[in-house]
Amino acid sequence: MASSIEKQDPQLGPESDKNWAHDHNQDHTLKPAGVLLTFSNWSESSSIGLAAYTYSLDGSTTWTYLAFAGSALNNHSLIATVQVVQSIIVACGKPFIAKLADSLSRPVAYSLVVFFYVLGYIIIASAQNIATVAGGIVIYAVGYTGLQLLLQIIIADTTTLKWRGLSSGLVSAPFIINAFAGSEVSASVMASGGPSWRWGYGMFAILVPHKAKSQGLVEPAPQSSARGMNKFKAVWEEVDMLGLLILAGGVACVLLPLTLAKSAKGGWANPSMITMLTVGPIFFIAFGIYEWKFAAYPIVPMRFLRNKAVVGAALIGFFDFGASVPQLFLLNTKVALTVFGIIAGAIMRTTHRYKWMLVTGLFIRLFGVGLMIHSRGAKGNTGELVMTQVIQGLGGGFAAVASQVSAKHQNTMPRQLEIHLPDVNSTVRAELFSSITTIAGYPPGTRLGKA
Repeated sequence: MASSIEKQDPQLGPESDKNWAHDHNQDHTLKPAGVLLTFSNWSESSSIGLAAYTYSLDGSTTWTYLAFAGSALNNHSLIATVQVVQSIIVACGKPFIAKLADSLSRPVAYSLVVFFYVLGYIIIASAQNIATVAGGIVIYAVGYTGLQLLLQIIIADTTTLKWRGLSSGLVSAPFIINAFAGSEVSASVMASGGPSWRWGYGMFAILVPHKAKSQGLVEPAPQSSARGMNKFKAVWEEVDMLGLLILAGGVACVLLPLTLAKSAKGGWANPSMITMLTVGPIFFIAFGIYEWKFAAYPIVPMRFLRNKAVVGAALIGFFDFGASVPQLFLLNTKVALTVFGIIAGAIMRTTHRYKWMLVTGLFIRLFGVGLMIHSRGAKGNTGELVMTQVIQGLGGGFAAVASQVSAKHQNTMPRQLEIHLPDVNSTVRAELFSSITTIAGYPPGTRLGKA
């Protein structure tokens, strides 16, 4: 099947989300309620850029402060456990924020994640022991992963599909600057006589809400006819809170023993470790059954699991970032991913095609991984090893942007063609979906040409 990106009628909106969002008649829909941004407005586009820069600066600096915080509070050994807990929250928080943005609107979700973000950093900055730092990081992680996700959702709401790849790449552009500027900022913060790690965290508790307000996204919640317990029950079901709790429990039970076993009495033989490793897989099985049979609005609808494009994009993300990356080369890869992600978005904007770029990117990334074998060992060439990261970033940038766009395109276009061309037979609709040249062959102004 060809991999063209459809040309959209601007009257239909970037995704026509309202046509496929929820199969129910709640007051709130998936349309971007309260989102006030358009990329034709340069001031508002700049506010997104400033928010993205602040988010990028956070990601490029605050990770260095955790080691200093652990040392200052005389509990450096627990940092690994804190980071595992943070990873669990990041993994399980995105579905929660996404469902919340769908059911209550983007502004409500944005306000909530900003609240968690600021509260978490205030707790960390004022912490007097490592347990308080851990608690603050758990709260902050909800806000951080939410900001990351909502920026991409806002891009999807405010751009057409043909511009989405380039726009997503540009939002990541601040990582190019902060890959170098971030180290200078963190060094200045931790320098002798500098503000110290507490202000390194605390300054983002001031910067982030200011940028969120300038974006116009911290607004009152839309009115709903539901009140009291009925509203709570509706939100509980739409967010699929029970499913998220089961998933989070499973992830926690599997990952936490990996860092706690070393310090636990008896090590891996400790009953708590055995219990968690036993209960974790049971949680995963229960999660699958609950989502399949009982969830009113499942986190992962079964139709997504039957969609090859969605599954493929998920597998690419899973296997590509499954292994840990040494910190020494992480920034090289980040810069390359960002630069080539922007280039990939620009190419897709021009060609309206993504599949060749996705396949090429995966092969280039695989080639870069293969080259690392030649550079292994104590006698390996450092420059050559760094270059392999750049090559992997080239392939990864192409593949990541293409996979993000492909999942949405493959999932929505057939349905949109069916909605807007109900009297056209399925064979013709399949041809329209398969090739952009077929669509371009119909004269402008005709019914098929407009579609």
